[in-house]
Amino acid sequence: MSARSSGGGGGAKGTKRPRTGDDDQPDGGQFKRDDDDDGSQTHQQQPNNNNNQPRGRPQLLLNTDELRKRTGKKYCDEAELVPLLLAHGLIRRVRTIAVEVRPLSGESFDIKLNAKAPTVGEAKEQIERDEGTKPRSQLLCRVQVSSDGSNVREFDQEPEELKEDGMALEEGDVIAMGVMPDLMQWRTWPEDRVSVSEEGKLATSTSDEWSLTHTGEELTEGRHYWEVELVSGIPVIGVCRPDADPREFHGMAEDTTAWLMASDVGDLFGNGKEESDPAGGFDDGDRMGILLDLDDGSLRFFKNGVEHGPGYPAGSVTGPVALAAQMYYAENNDGLLLASNAVRLLPDAEWPAGHAP
Repeated sequence: MSARSSGGGGGAKGTKRPRTGDDDQPDGGQFKRDDDDDGSQTHQQQPNNNNNQPRGRPQLLLNTDELRKRTGKKYCDEAELVPLLLAHGLIRRVRTIAVEVRPLSGESFDIKLNAKAPTVGEAKEQIERDEGTKPRSQLLCRVQVSSDGSNVREFDQEPEELKEDGMALEEGDVIAMGVMPDLMQWRTWPEDRVSVSEEGKLATSTSDEWSLTHTGEELTEGRHYWEVELVSGIPVIGVCRPDADPREFHGMAEDTTAWLMASDVGDLFGNGKEESDPAGGFDDGDRMGILLDLDDGSLRFFKNGVEHGPGYPAGSVTGPVALAAQMYYAENNDGLLLASNAVRLLPDAEWPAGHAP
C-alpha cells in the first residue's frame, strides 16, 4: 500500500480547538505534528474568524519514508501510534530489569536489560550505548551494598568478577566498572587466510590470497604512533578503514580504503599512490614505525626509529582508521613458497626522536 493511499484521516477538517502545549513536536524527529510548520512550504495567511485558531486537528506526521512505507500511513493519532508500530513489528513489548553501574570514577547510572535473559554481554552493550566505553575495555564486578544502600562494601565482601558474557544478572544488581587500557592487538582478520597468536600480537598469513588484518580501532582525531616487527615475508603496513574488506588488496591508486607502505622497497600504495616514492626495503627483524596525525591528516613511516620516505602529506588521511597489515604468501618465479608474511605488534613503542607528543 502506498504511503499516499491511506492517510489515516490526515488533512481532514475536524472540530477546531485552541492550540495547547501538548501540540509540540515529540523528540526524535521521526514523528511530527501536522499542525507544526516544518519550513518546507510557504504559508499564506488565511482568513480566520475564530480568534486565529489553527485549522484541522492535531495528528502525528510520520517523518521518514521508511516509517511511511512500513506502516502504509503518513499521519496517525497519538493513541494510534504504539499499536501501529507494534502491528508492523517496528517495536515490541518486553519486560526489563534495572541494574546500577558504578564507575570507579564518575557518576553512577542505571541500565535497563531484557528480563527474559539479562546477561553481562547485554549489560556491556548497553553501557557502551549509554557511556561510550567499549565492551573489551570494561572490567565489571558484581558487588554487595551496605545496609543503607549508599556505598559499595568493597572491604567487607570480595566482589564477583563478571568475566563471561553469558553470566546472568538480576534486578537490583550493583556493578562496579573499571576501564582497562585498550591493549594493542590484532582484532580483525579473515580466519581462513591469517592466524593470530601470542595473545593477539603476531599475525601470520596462511593463504596465497591477499588478506587485511587490523587492530579494530576507529580513530578519528589526535596523533598516534605504532611500531611493528617485520618477522618474515614482505607485509604491507599502514592504516585502513575499519570496514575495509579483509579479503581484498587495498593498495591500488584508486583505492580509498587504505594508506600503506610495502616492506620490500618501501613504496606507497593506496589513495593516489601505487608503487610510489620508494624509500628502500626492510629486512626481517626490522621495526617499521607508523606515525598518524589525524589533526593535520598526515601519515609518516619510520625504519628502526628513523623517518623513512615522504609518507603521505598533510591533508591525505581522514578517520576513522585503524593500524593495518596486508599480507599473502611470498612465492618466487617458480611458484615455490619462500616465506609466509608475518608481522608482530610491539606494544609501548617509544616515539621517534623529535616527534613525541
